Amino acid sequence: MKLFRNIAKAVLAVSMLSVMVACEEEAIYTPAQTMTNAQVYFSSTNAKDVTIGMSDSEISVSLCRANIIGELDVQLKKNGSELMNVPSSVKFADGDSVAYIKVTFDPEAIGYDNPQSIDITLADSTMGPPYGGTVYSLTATIPSPWISLGKGKMTDAFIYDSETYFEVEIQQNELNTNVFRVVNPYDEML
Repeated sequence: MKLFRNIAKAVLAVSMLSVMVACEEEAIYTPAQTMTNAQVYFSSTNAKDVTIGMSDSEISVSLCRANIIGELDVQLKKNGSELMNVPSSVKFADGDSVAYIKVTFDPEAIGYDNPQSIDITLADSTMGPPYGGTVYSLTATIPSPWISLGKGKMTDAFIYDSETYFEVEIQQNELNTNVFRVVNPYDEML
């Protein structure tokens, strides 16, 4: 019992000391400086992985700014795939908060199932906000085409008994006719 009282007294003393120290100092608040640059950044709504088709030839990427006063020319740099083209600059009109970068490509040169990755960066990082968003990474892929062969029956003896069958769509790859796939089999089973 004596040990318990000593522990309780020690905890009480540490608690009171903490309260006294916490109440003794005033909090010093230093407000953040007002940003004077354009605060240009890549929108977080831009997709990182893009599926494109053989009939596509460009991807639109949004570039935003917080300070919308005046026209603004933003220089860009690109690293990555030589099959993807990025303009060297993009222009904001006076009052516009969004400008669009047109990433162009030749789908025939890319081909099927050949992911192409690029990084687009603001050439002058001081134009961006202090918290980031001055680099955008993009991976674009043209998936190979598939032909539907119709419905087939499938079972999963691990989950269901071996006599329970479900109808599922079966597809064949147009480029490699020895490759097949079952489309979303567990959507039909559940």
